[in-house]
Amino acid sequence: MKIVNLLIFATGILTGCTSGPLYKPESLSNPNNGAIYIYREAMFKGAGAKPSVFINGTYYGLLSAGSYVRAEVSSGEHTIEIGNKSQQGLMGWGLEPYFLKVNIVSSEDYFYKFIIDDSDVDISVMQIGSVAAVSTSGKSNVFLKTVKKEEAEEEINKYKKVLLKNL
Repeated sequence: MKIVNLLIFATGILTGCTSGPLYKPESLSNPNNGAIYIYREAMFKGAGAKPSVFINGTYYGLLSAGSYVRAEVSSGEHTIEIGNKSQQGLMGWGLEPYFLKVNIVSSEDYFYKFIIDDSDVDISVMQIGSVAAVSTSGKSNVFLKTVKKEEAEEEINKYKKVLLKNL
């Protein structure tokens, strides 16, 4: 029974509890605009943390594991920020905000994959009696990786869109 409960819990973490529709290409409402897609893999590592996504200071939602946000923006330079609007999720978001300046061309789609790089983090586990104690040292970093449209659509097609809710 414990294994079944653990599997149900892990499935909830991996799906990120995002309730939007699965990915499908969307048309631009204005041909002078472009679309920015930011997506996050459905994986266990870091799944409890949900960073906030901002574009030009406008909040687009929490990026949970297995989800994406889409923003239609005018052509020109824009700033994407991955940061912390709230402490939602199991662990909130304790990392420094990440900023990326992008240049958008009319009628184009741009895809960015959210990456957590924990290669500088050491994790050790000690067992004390029947209790396991976990300690970490080092620091995780985050960044957005530019992904070609064809590759991104292959990855993102199983992810759910983040629907902005009134907070």
